[in-house]
Amino acid sequence: MIYNYFNNIKSKNLNIDLPEWCNNQIQEDLKYFNKYDMSNSNLEKIMQKSQGNSSLLLVRFKIVDNKLFYYKGNTFALLRHDNKRKVTAKYKYICSILYRIKEFVKNVDFIISLQDYCLNDEIQPIFTFAKDLNKSIEKYNILIPDWLTLRGKHKDSWNNLKTKIDKKKKIWHFNQKENKIIWRGSLNTAYRKKFSEIAKKNKNYINNENNFIKQQDHLKYKYQIVFDGCRCTWPGYLWRLYSGCLTIKHESTQVQWFYGALKENIHYVSLKKDFEEKDLIELCVWLNKNQEKCKKISDNAEKFIIDNMSVESMLSYYINLLNEYADIQCTSENTDNFSSNFLYFNNKKKYKAYLVLSNIWNTHIKRLKYD
Repeated sequence: MIYNYFNNIKSKNLNIDLPEWCNNQIQEDLKYFNKYDMSNSNLEKIMQKSQGNSSLLLVRFKIVDNKLFYYKGNTFALLRHDNKRKVTAKYKYICSILYRIKEFVKNVDFIISLQDYCLNDEIQPIFTFAKDLNKSIEKYNILIPDWLTLRGKHKDSWNNLKTKIDKKKKIWHFNQKENKIIWRGSLNTAYRKKFSEIAKKNKNYINNENNFIKQQDHLKYKYQIVFDGCRCTWPGYLWRLYSGCLTIKHESTQVQWFYGALKENIHYVSLKKDFEEKDLIELCVWLNKNQEKCKKISDNAEKFIIDNMSVESMLSYYINLLNEYADIQCTSENTDNFSSNFLYFNNKKKYKAYLVLSNIWNTHIKRLKYD
């Protein structure tokens, strides 16, 4: 079954009271919308429009009387995607989250973007894992904890990653770490490429090789730097804040649901957006001269993660957000366009048929592109 990822999460630990910053974030994200924006007819219109738009990958859900229903059009969204297996896996993880929390959620009807963000050209109530506050439309997206962090029992899920990091934290205490910045990642942005070029000339300050290093093995170094990729890095920011190292955050207008709670020089130090080599070197020198302050910032960041970023807390955020959304919405209990099956079909034969149909569909689309 796809829904067993959170069986170890006890119900008594869900739907807990959230800290003030969570409530503030929820109110900030929902303040732009009214019940007409969230009406059945409007959500239906959004879904129908997205099915003809290759830059949108939206899925819709409904919770009625504590039961989870899947919009039948979700299957079409998965079917037309080139990387169907990856997208279906992502969809599965999102479904598992919703399935686990459904008993705590009021009747509600909502849309989630399977992309990291939503490249929409309208102000619409769409849930996303990140948004760019500098983009006029994206700022209206409603933020939720990302699917990658909440991968249940996956080896790189947040709980498993924390366990691995805890073991290394016992070995490498802050004062025993090397006084260097370490970073690994794909060079898919101009800032990452610039950092990599600077690192080649400054190996006394920066460790940035081509080899892969597991997250827990980064802990040998005092300073962990965070760069956005196509969007925010998850769970990259979380584990760095938790690592017992000092986190350096490259300035950005891209945010996730918890970014608003983090304060510069309390939980992290910043590297200005348009940095040059001298900025990085000056930062390294300052860090090495202010070890006591660096240790305090590291401790604050670690405490923030312990206090706020458990799986139970993330699931509770979903619950509280959906219930606040439901209070605005006044949803219909009609489920005519919905199914109680994960993919609108949920057995091996039909899933194999789905994969075959996906291949045919994508082959057909590619043929249309080149004909």
